[in-house]
Amino acid sequence: LAFAVAAHLEPEILIVDEVLAVGDAEFQKKCLGKMDEVSKSGRTVFFVSHNLGAVQSLCSRLILLQDGHLIEDGLTSKVLTTYTNLTRSVEQKSLDNFTFSGNMNTKIQFKKILINNANPLETIVVVQPSSKLTIELFSLIKPLIQPFKVTLCLFVNGIRLISLHDCRYPTSYSDGNILSSYELPKNLLRPGMYSIALGAHEEGFQADWIWATDVCFFEVLEEWNDILDPINIGLVNIDAITKRIIFQ
Repeated sequence: LAFAVAAHLEPEILIVDEVLAVGDAEFQKKCLGKMDEVSKSGRTVFFVSHNLGAVQSLCSRLILLQDGHLIEDGLTSKVLTTYTNLTRSVEQKSLDNFTFSGNMNTKIQFKKILINNANPLETIVVVQPSSKLTIELFSLIKPLIQPFKVTLCLFVNGIRLISLHDCRYPTSYSDGNILSSYELPKNLLRPGMYSIALGAHEEGFQADWIWATDVCFFEVLEEWNDILDPINIGLVNIDAITKRIIFQ
């Protein structure tokens, strides 16, 4: 109600503090639309939020505060990168320094991950739901490795959403570098924050394996259309064929 009243009054400066943290999807959609409309009319929107996707889509300038002190004031992309570096420990900025469970550490080493050509360990990655999602994983294979698969899993709100493998059956390689590529179709993922888990396993019973969760994160932006209708509540969008039959 407070946001609706403030927007209706058409102020020169609109201050919005975490309005997207409350309300349903339809309310959030209307808020984003109104803020975009206000900013394009030449008025100023002061938008306070932890919703990084909304921040990137709405704002051309960011001010980063920490403990009440100014950290950075500048272009959106530059300040978001600074924010990412502040919220991620030094050890997590490289896959080389990540701790993986399992006993395949001597056989495979994950070197680099890219999401739509951006490194999620160096910058905040946001994805338009109407765009394809491509994840590339570069690995170094050591000698004596048995036929294996490299697995990537997506989690949302702690739920394993999907598991993807870079080959249908475990495949043998000699030592060297490999690229595992995973692609998801557009309009599949709904808005929200996603985490990625990485792993690999060799063929056979009690085979060697390697695994780690929360390796990196990316955010799917708010974007509403006929397919991404907010009333279609669920974890993913499926292009299903539905119909209604009326009997007399």
